[in-house]
Amino acid sequence: MKYRNIEIDESEISPAGESQIEKLRSLVGRALPASFEEFMLKAGGRTIESYGFKIDPFEGTFAFPIIYSLYENFGQFFLIDKILQARKEKQLPKEVVPFACTLNGADDGEMYLDLTDDGGGRVLVFASGKPEWTGRNTEDDWLDVASSFNAYLKLLFKE
Repeated sequence: MKYRNIEIDESEISPAGESQIEKLRSLVGRALPASFEEFMLKAGGRTIESYGFKIDPFEGTFAFPIIYSLYENFGQFFLIDKILQARKEKQLPKEVVPFACTLNGADDGEMYLDLTDDGGGRVLVFASGKPEWTGRNTEDDWLDVASSFNAYLKLLFKE
């Protein structure tokens, strides 16, 4: 299935329905961007492998292909559990929603939709620090990806 510029693997679990979106709205405590709701209805619980984006001034491509699901039987990638876990472990406000992770899982990196008043709907990445021997960033870091979810979708390109 094609959604905007993204090919989505339809062989995986079905995406969210309207009742799951309503549960998410209730948990977050505010309206979700229309583009995020539409994306979750089409792609939630699926993988969008081979798509990435770039963040200046970093070299290389970032990829977060595992899209969390709003279905409870989705195990470790159940969105509601991810939200509650992020609130507990990272002390995130309820308006910050994790929605995707790397193929190596959330410990390697996770994407968030920031619906706080200050965040205004921007998309962020939490990148975990790497061991010094890798030559990569050793500190955990929050990186701005896009000013909105719609802008994030426009950044995605096929690698």
